Amino acid sequence: MDRESWNRLYTGADPDPGTGTEALFLAIGAALTPGHALDLGCGPGTLALGLAEHGWHVTGVDFAEAAIDLARTAARDHGLKATFVVADAAQWRPPRLFDLVVSAYALPPKGPNRRAVLATATKALATGGTLIVAEWERSMATAWNFMEADALASVDEVAAALAGLDIDRAEVLDVEMHGSLAKSVFVKARKRA
Repeated sequence: MDRESWNRLYTGADPDPGTGTEALFLAIGAALTPGHALDLGCGPGTLALGLAEHGWHVTGVDFAEAAIDLARTAARDHGLKATFVVADAAQWRPPRLFDLVVSAYALPPKGPNRRAVLATATKALATGGTLIVAEWERSMATAWNFMEADALASVDEVAAALAGLDIDRAEVLDVEMHGSLAKSVFVKARKRA
């Protein structure tokens, strides 16, 4: 989907349908000592603001202006401090290193932009920091009658793109979404000290 399609999605009736993995991301974030967190492809900020509620100083990046507007409004309405930036995560350069970097269902289709986003995530990670990536697993292309399987990911592909990091967990999870189960790639890695 292009930027305008995402903007239309975020101005629709249900701008944040959820993915079923927010609780897992937040549990991992809550178990870590809060510091600076980066949410690449933050959408309307649900995960970023959940991390902020756990004491993280969060920066969220998304290329859809409508999503960032929703995130900023939610942060203000809930009295949470978070920074939200309108930018393409494949081209954006982080101004600092982060103790936690997350990308939840925000990777571009397979190719140079996907590699660039994963490279940004890796480079943005501070020594000793944690990176978490979740993306819909390729088999869901068949389940959803979605012709572009390369828009989805595989565990091996994501793990291989995180060169130089220690992979703690790389698996396919069954995730509840809208009352049914979907398969999701889940990779958790650390930048060794």
